[in-house]
Amino acid sequence: MKKLLLAGLAACTMMSASAETITFDSLEQAGSSLNEILLYADEARFFIEGMPLLSAQQQHESYAGSAALHSAGGDSFSVLYKQDLSAFTLNSIDLAPLSGRASSGGRVTFTGKFQDGGAIVQTFDVGGAFAFSTFRFNGFANLESVTWLQEYDFFYQYDNIVLDAAQVPEPGSLALLGLGVMGLAASRRKKATRSAA
Repeated sequence: MKKLLLAGLAACTMMSASAETITFDSLEQAGSSLNEILLYADEARFFIEGMPLLSAQQQHESYAGSAALHSAGGDSFSVLYKQDLSAFTLNSIDLAPLSGRASSGGRVTFTGKFQDGGAIVQTFDVGGAFAFSTFRFNGFANLESVTWLQEYDFFYQYDNIVLDAAQVPEPGSLALLGLGVMGLAASRRKKATRSAA
């Protein structure tokens, strides 16, 4: 019975978050326009909302080498969350200025909302070079959502959002753990009965 309990515990502890990278490769297009997107949904069921979001086509002046998103105007937010509002961890994001908008770079502030209602804030200084740079988050775990602002004085775009989606234990693993706990309880009860006799 102890082996059954240990196997159940091992199965539950071996479950880890699955790494996901949100890219905007599906938005990649030839042309010189900006495409408007109200809600972006990726294959892992993460959503990004904005009012509205834009993606530059390959010949547009804002295209920095890969499809990306940015907010259409100043003082507008982008919000990242899972469709089912389950927890996730935000690991990193690639940021680049929009062409011709900020030669000296600027700051981007991210606010993560925890599942328990608390919040965490982290700000990145994005250089003025027209290329993507990767920025890593610290403590952005067990999140319900992340929000960041497009300010009037610095326009930027984002791509390659790396995160870990929290996984719910499979019913089989939970059943195995339950059987192990029941077996351990029965074993202890049997030992207690023997020692009392």
